[in-house]
Amino acid sequence: DLGCGPCSSILMLTKFEFGKYIGLDSSEIMLKMASRVAKKEKINFEAKIADLSKNKIELEDGLADMITSFAFMPYMPNCKEIFSESARILKPGGVMCCGMNITPYKLVSSPATDLLSSVFNVHNDMVYSMDDFKVFFPTIGLNLIKGVPISYNMCLDQKSGPVSYAYSYLFFKKD
Repeated sequence: DLGCGPCSSILMLTKFEFGKYIGLDSSEIMLKMASRVAKKEKINFEAKIADLSKNKIELEDGLADMITSFAFMPYMPNCKEIFSESARILKPGGVMCCGMNITPYKLVSSPATDLLSSVFNVHNDMVYSMDDFKVFFPTIGLNLIKGVPISYNMCLDQKSGPVSYAYSYLFFKKD
């Protein structure tokens, strides 16, 4: 789980009975919380400190059956590199599930979107358009298999005014 925080997404997945859960986070406090929760729930959990801003996930190729990342990717300025690394550590046929912001088309940077980005600490280029899925993700061997909108939000675009975007759970499968 990338950006595992206190282990909440791993708790959602316990019914799938993976052999081992690995939680990556840059916060030692979050990893300690996650380890306590995993111990209490009797989950085979390994906590790893990770500076994911360095574009490298320190895990071997083809290790993971599944990668999760909820409410984490929008805060990474290097999201595409992290997706590439995720594809590298997924086994063939593995699944990645992540929470992301999606728009009908790519947003244009404007004072309004820049302000929203600074207030919410979300990077403009982390709001993906559907075209991004058609172009980028297949180049790293991840194919979108399902998208589930969770919440709808609004921001302003310089060219077209108000634009809605959906925070969605997306499921990708590795070739």
